[in-house]
Amino acid sequence: MIIYHPYGRAEASILSQEGLTKPEIADALRLYAKVEKVECHIFLGINRQGAVCASDKNWNPEQPKAFSSLDIIPWHLIHRFHRQPKEKKIKTE
Repeated sequence: MIIYHPYGRAEASILSQEGLTKPEIADALRLYAKVEKVECHIFLGINRQGAVCASDKNWNPEQPKAFSSLDIIPWHLIHRFHRQPKEKKIKTE
């Protein structure tokens, strides 16, 4: 799995293609986790498939199988939760 560094050139290119900023992705991930009742504790970065998160709040790259336990939240879900009306975002908080 490829994970682009949060401040790298490759990430900037993907963010530009997706039309999102890092704070917008973080907001969409929080809303996604709340609405879908899933854990997304650590936002590690992005790749071509979407945002890479760890559902374990104690995730550590030195753990056995650390990278096989990561979740990729697809871009279409990030866009869907990014575009939620403000009223819905407020109601879910």
